[in-house]
Amino acid sequence: MRRQIRAHETFRDVVLRAPRPEGGYCFVSFSGEPVFDDDRTFVGYRGVGLDITRQKLLEADIGRLARFDPLTGL
Repeated sequence: MRRQIRAHETFRDVVLRAPRPEGGYCFVSFSGEPVFDDDRTFVGYRGVGLDITRQKLLEADIGRLARFDPLTGL
């Protein structure tokens, strides 16, 4: 992602773990595209960030359940 930002390229679905002000953390997925002015000078990025914490927690639960037998504890 850093290389793409330095090159002013579009990036998609970059997942970052971000701290929460109240403690703990969340997972955020970012996508963005560069914005240029009329002279083709780079002025910044336009994009979207999506909180995917619930999805990541569910994926972790599924992975844990795939390797753990609640009946035997193994």
